[in-house]
Order: sequence, then C-alpha cells, then structure tokens
Amino acid sequence: IKVSLTLSLLSFSLCQERQYYFVKKFLNWDEAQRYCRKHHTDLATIGNSKDVKQFLDIVSSADDDVWIGLYSNINWTWSGLLNRWWDYDCAKKFPFVCYNGNISVVNKFVAVDEAMSWSNARTYCRHNFTDLATIGNIKENQWVQTLVPTGYWAWTGLYRDENIYWSDKSSFGFSNWDHISNLIGSDARICGATSKARSAKWKFLPCQTRLPFVCYSFKGEFYRSLVKQMTDLGRKFSR
Repeated sequence: IKVSLTLSLLSFSLCQERQYYFVKKFLNWDEAQRYCRKHHTDLATIGNSKDVKQFLDIVSSADDDVWIGLYSNINWTWSGLLNRWWDYDCAKKFPFVCYNGNISVVNKFVAVDEAMSWSNARTYCRHNFTDLATIGNIKENQWVQTLVPTGYWAWTGLYRDENIYWSDKSSFGFSNWDHISNLIGSDARICGATSKARSAKWKFLPCQTRLPFVCYSFKGEFYRSLVKQMTDLGRKFSR
C-alpha cells in the first residue's frame, strides 16, 4: 500500500502545474515545512525550468535567501572532530593533501600543489602514496592545516553520498545547484535554500537558520485538496 500510494502521488504531481506562495515569516526549515503542510501542500518543490521561472516571479519581493523543500541527510565516510571542513562541488579543481601509510606519523601527510578534481586527486594519491588524507583527530587536523596556505582550499579524503530529497517525496531528477561551498560542520542534516539574487539556484544551510520560505500547492482548489489527502495518506502508511 505504501509503495502504491507514493507512486500515485508522484505520478499525479508530475502532471499538474505548481502554484507557489511566498511566506514572509522567519522560521527554521522544520517550522516552515509544518506551516506549508498545514496551509498548502508542502515546502516548494522545483521540478523543471518552468518551475524556476514561476518561482522567481513569486520571490521577486524577497531580499535574501528563502527555504525550499530540499534537504540532505549527512552520512560521512569518515568522521572528524572539528567543524572547519566544507562541502564543495567535487568537479572543482583544488590542490590536495595525500597521506602515506608507509612512513612515520609525523611526515605521513603530503601536500600536492597541483589543482585537480576530487576524484582525480584521489586517483593520484592512491597511485603515488596511500590515499587522500584521512584526518582522525585534532593533532592531525592541525598538521594538515600547516600544509595548506592560509586562505587556500585543498581536498582531503572526506566525502559523502548525496542523500538529497524533496520534502514532498518527489523524485530528485532536475537540479539547479549554485556552485558555492556549504559549511556543514557537525550537522546531521542540511536544508535547501535559494534566492532571487542567485537566480533561484540551490544551496544548503543549517536547518535551524530562520528564513522566509516558499510553499506550493497545485493550481485549482480541487488539485490542492486531492494531493493533500494523498500526501497525508502516504505519511500515515509510511509510519
């Protein structure tokens, strides 16, 4: 039943045109989600370029970031103790730090002053040393920092699966990312925001940030009512 209801909702949603509503209340992401589910259908899902255009029209009066229905659960491959690492587009090219597991602890980190994407940097480190740097404690973090000049970026071996979702459980296909860094720190979840100034391109922020937000429903009261009922049923059977 759960699968059937979810598929029915997604199939119906893709066939209808979304109507967006800008809400100038400063709430955190979870509060904004509850508000949208109570008064509309959910926080805004943006599924295609037509949605982007309509979304920009709605937020024309917004001066800064607004919440949308995007979120990501953080699942790091290895964990660290400090919150000075940043999430960045893996296709960007930066210098990087490798580690060599065959030499002394003091000298095991090696800075490579050649700009590569994250995957190419990992390949280089695995071919010439052991792997991209794994940082397991504060002392190692401080040592790696001495190898990277102040104000510069360098890849390390930390990465995560995307785990990106829409609040209304729509499939994640269309994307409109802003190519900026996201400070994640120790957060277990980060939430999606966008702005008129950035042409509705998406980024992640800490979910407790208080922002205005955009809800959506489908055009026409009948569609809104029907989808809300289906969404509520889907949540009931997914518990």
